[in-house]
Amino acid sequence: MPKRLKQKIARQERILSILADLTYATSEQINSLANLGSNRNARRILYEMECDKLIDSVRRESKVYFLANKGGDLIGKENPRLKRSQIDHAVLRNELRAILNFPKDWRNEVPIKINGKVIVVADAVFTLNNRIYFVEIDNRANMQTNNTKIKKYADIIRNLNNPSTLVWYTLIESRKKKLRDTCEKYGIDCELY
Repeated sequence: MPKRLKQKIARQERILSILADLTYATSEQINSLANLGSNRNARRILYEMECDKLIDSVRRESKVYFLANKGGDLIGKENPRLKRSQIDHAVLRNELRAILNFPKDWRNEVPIKINGKVIVVADAVFTLNNRIYFVEIDNRANMQTNNTKIKKYADIIRNLNNPSTLVWYTLIESRKKKLRDTCEKYGIDCELY
């Protein structure tokens, strides 16, 4: 097999694995992990993979890619499909993941339990330096829903023996202060992005 073809196949498998992990991703997010060069080159490579039916896409503010059945079969992974309404949420979660330099033990949609009862489902959870980070993406939730979540996290964090931080990611600048104030009210260490 020619060297160029081997490199192309290895690159495609790397991209497919990234999409299997992220579920949905923009070309910029894929490029930041796969090191495809310029954004123009990344879009060209992704276009070729789309033509080969390895990946598929939907149009949002920008194109959002996901693993197609053929691509999943190639790497032995099934890609769970999210509802279209959850695509933006997944892309925002991936943006935060990139901002945080892709923590190694990042897990999506983690049920958090106290005494065997699910209290809340975190958008993501990861650890860093023996500290647990609970991630919440504020995409469309109203503040009352966010306040209820913060109160639940306060109960969870009080029951843990580990230092913990609640990480919020929101695109709405005015919400950052409200989220910070509510976290402080309940004594929760928080980070906002």
